[in-house]
Amino acid sequence: MIKKSFYLAIGILAFSTLIQGCAFVVGAAVGGTAAYMLKEKGYEVQSPVKRPSPQAPE
Repeated sequence: MIKKSFYLAIGILAFSTLIQGCAFVVGAAVGGTAAYMLKEKGYEVQSPVKRPSPQAPE
């Protein structure tokens, strides 16, 4: 009986891990698709990091 409950617990843990991994992949795919569709409509991503541009020699 102890072996059966141990294997059941391992199976449930493995299954829940697989489901969470799949949810992450689906979320990433939806985000990528949304970004692609917005890019087609003219929206662009603006970087929050501003680097100083080098000064031209005078």
